[in-house]
Amino acid sequence: MNYHLAFAVCRSGSGKQDNFNQLTLVMYLTWLLQQRGYGALPVERYQAAEQGIESAFVRANDCGTWELTSEAAVSFEAILALHDSQLSIVPVHLIKSAEQVLMRVVAGEIPPPIPEAS
Repeated sequence: MNYHLAFAVCRSGSGKQDNFNQLTLVMYLTWLLQQRGYGALPVERYQAAEQGIESAFVRANDCGTWELTSEAAVSFEAILALHDSQLSIVPVHLIKSAEQVLMRVVAGEIPPPIPEAS
């Protein structure tokens, strides 16, 4: 639910850095679970969402507005829908395992899991 609230706020242009951090976490977690066989969104969806987050950070530094682009919002809608379905079918131990990987990303021990666009 927190992810959906963060998305709504970021989409409206009223977001804050914490909201974008939440979206980044759910994006990476969804990707990690997809890599374990739970989902089939094209990598380009994730790349567009990731680029949307990066663009929002640049815009926020430039003018103070935290807002997702419409393209990023479309990608996040798909990612959040997949994540919701993952939560109902992925075994808890796999979610915990993916969360451990995610914490290593957050700590800077490993790079973000989504492949860079070519």
